[in-house]
Amino acid sequence: MGMDRGVSRLASVTSHVIFTNGMLDPWSAQSVTTNASDTLIAINLPDGSHHTDLGAPPNPTVSESDSPSLRAARAEQLKILQRWLKARANPS
Repeated sequence: MGMDRGVSRLASVTSHVIFTNGMLDPWSAQSVTTNASDTLIAINLPDGSHHTDLGAPPNPTVSESDSPSLRAARAEQLKILQRWLKARANPS
């Protein structure tokens, strides 16, 4: 998975990534499951599986059919993206 140098190495080569993990997915063991920096963020869905967060339209809009953890994760994804885009549009 390219993680042989560790998660902390990611911050030196990339930024602004949200790693969303369905913890029921065996692949989550190979993913980033804790924040590596302020812009390398992990969102874990305890009841999620592989690609749970991708869903179907109106993704990524929160839907009443989503589980509570998925609704929270999608809301958090949108909040993070909005913050990043706002910062990009208004650099200090």
